[in-house]
Amino acid sequence: MSDFDICKQWKKERPTIEYQALNLLLFNIQCLSTHIADLDFIVSTYIPQICILAGVGSKIKNPPNIPLYNWICQEGTNAFGGVAIIIHNSLKTKTIVQAPNFILIELTVLSESILISATYIPTGSSVPFNLLETHVSKNFYIFGDYNAKHSQWWCNTNNSSGNDLKSWLDEKGYQLIASIKPTSKRSDAVIDFGITNDATRWRSEAIIEGTSDHYPVYFEAPFSVSEKGYFKKTNWNIYHFFLQNICEYLNVVVYNLDAEDFFYLFALLLSSLSDRVYADERWLYQQKQTENQLAWIAQGNNIWKLVHPIFHLYSPALSGLTTNEGIIKDPQMIVDTLAGHYEKDFKTPTHDYGILAHVEAIEAYTNISYLPNILLEQISIEEVHSAVKRTQNKKSTDCDGISSFHLKQIPEEFIKIITIGFNKMAETGTYLKRSKHAKVICISKKGMYPTVNKLRPISLISNIEKGIYIGEQSGFTPERRLQTRILTLVEDLRLTVAACNRPALVIFVDFMSTFDRIWHPMLIRNLIRLDCPLPIIRWIFLWLQERTMSIHYGNTVSRPIKLYVGTPQGSVLAATLFLLHIHYLQQYFTSMATHLFADDLAITIVGSIEMKFSHNINGFEAQATRAMDILSQYSYDYILPVNIDKTNALLVHSVVVPQYPVITYRSTKIKFVKKF
Repeated sequence: MSDFDICKQWKKERPTIEYQALNLLLFNIQCLSTHIADLDFIVSTYIPQICILAGVGSKIKNPPNIPLYNWICQEGTNAFGGVAIIIHNSLKTKTIVQAPNFILIELTVLSESILISATYIPTGSSVPFNLLETHVSKNFYIFGDYNAKHSQWWCNTNNSSGNDLKSWLDEKGYQLIASIKPTSKRSDAVIDFGITNDATRWRSEAIIEGTSDHYPVYFEAPFSVSEKGYFKKTNWNIYHFFLQNICEYLNVVVYNLDAEDFFYLFALLLSSLSDRVYADERWLYQQKQTENQLAWIAQGNNIWKLVHPIFHLYSPALSGLTTNEGIIKDPQMIVDTLAGHYEKDFKTPTHDYGILAHVEAIEAYTNISYLPNILLEQISIEEVHSAVKRTQNKKSTDCDGISSFHLKQIPEEFIKIITIGFNKMAETGTYLKRSKHAKVICISKKGMYPTVNKLRPISLISNIEKGIYIGEQSGFTPERRLQTRILTLVEDLRLTVAACNRPALVIFVDFMSTFDRIWHPMLIRNLIRLDCPLPIIRWIFLWLQERTMSIHYGNTVSRPIKLYVGTPQGSVLAATLFLLHIHYLQQYFTSMATHLFADDLAITIVGSIEMKFSHNINGFEAQATRAMDILSQYSYDYILPVNIDKTNALLVHSVVVPQYPVITYRSTKIKFVKKF
């Protein structure tokens, strides 16, 4: 049996994760003291995680004990009102708001928080929209007896509460979670339902049970409250010990295989070995470890190294895609749609032989392609050891199934073996072909069901493969932070407006998907102009060739996509190459002050101290027009489009009612903002 067969035999197929959906019951019980038997029956029969009661009555002050459930009660405005939420004790909740006939709780679902509310609106009362809008920035679900009738939710007649509620729902864009069957026994009306910002995949059904005038309504959520998950239980001590024992054998193998086959075997070994040497039970955190951590937190300002920021916008996980045909949630359709989108994005850019920069770039690129592979300088053990030591302990796996954490666990003796493999590639000036494939996961920038252009693709490239600046550049690198660039810009503006009626104009330019838009011929041209060593240029040329990626969504993988433009986000080299790609951006704006942070450009135009404010504004228009013409030329030369929707202007001044200059980029007007 070969080494490859052994590694494949050690690999384990993970069981499918089992999810338990959240289910709720909504019931207007019409005085709990006379319908306790109904409550006992529906809870024991349907076993909901959450039961919401409306019209509880006087019994709300002394609710009955239900095993494994906890009560949250709130009195109403009359003797027949009041609401209660009965929660299974396995759920983690906290009460946010309590008001007459209204309760709002926060429920933690698989590390995310959602809001669930219970409400009761007596007949003839107006809908308390001020309460319903409480904390609706998150995912919220408001269940209750609204006594609101409208044909929109299958009622035969409309009443004033129904009309008001319908108008509010249309204005806010909220949705109903309602049964198609009547929930009232006295009429064919649906008055017990839920309101949410997204009712997709919710199920609801009126249950023909109970002696109350209302039917209980059963709801099933599209998300889970718990999951039966599986994870690798690797014994890292055995993992390390095993690798130490086979070090001499691998030292022989590295000389007998070419670099491509060896590193494929090495990656397969690390991935399968972590499956093979698993522990018998989950590791438990010992009390001593907890005490040590608490002691460390109590020292100085260490707590701020542990806690996470809490003031941030709510950003739910990606659950589907919004397309012209509607929302798609099927995993295979999602990855196929994304593959089609990115396939168009990464196709070969169209260049123009009428532009001198394009001609120079194509010529430089063609000349490098004709060169043979050139011997690279040998890599020392110290360099490899330093690179592995600097690797972060991230556990996200690449397309080979190994993570940075795997590399941190290998014995010191393996550094020599890896160095030999790297030097075999350096001797031929080649690159690992398997490392050119990236595993891409997409993170939503906006909502659970974003469009394809509201996603941030993250490339997880091979972990085995994993200082040129200009003065105005910040970002990507240590000691060149965003704060440094902001302070410099603010200081320039402060000195400008210190003089009376002397304004300043700042244009914030955003380039569209810059990492994905790097045109390879222009990058090679820049490397040649910067006198980069020819062997390095040839090696970078090979590194950019024949790259592919596949979209991963859960356990679903898309077809491979060929990349003819851009660099993989996730590679250290990609950030360096991007800096080299835009190195000459400053030279286009030689007569203007500019600031760069990563791929964002700020152009500063300063007014004259001798001129009136209105004359300075006229001068700004002329200078801004020239700046936009220069920016347009740069965009054409580098085939790097400007994201005009995110390009804004800021007028800094001390005038009460200022006149704003008109700025356009390729006939599109740039909007002004009051802060940035």
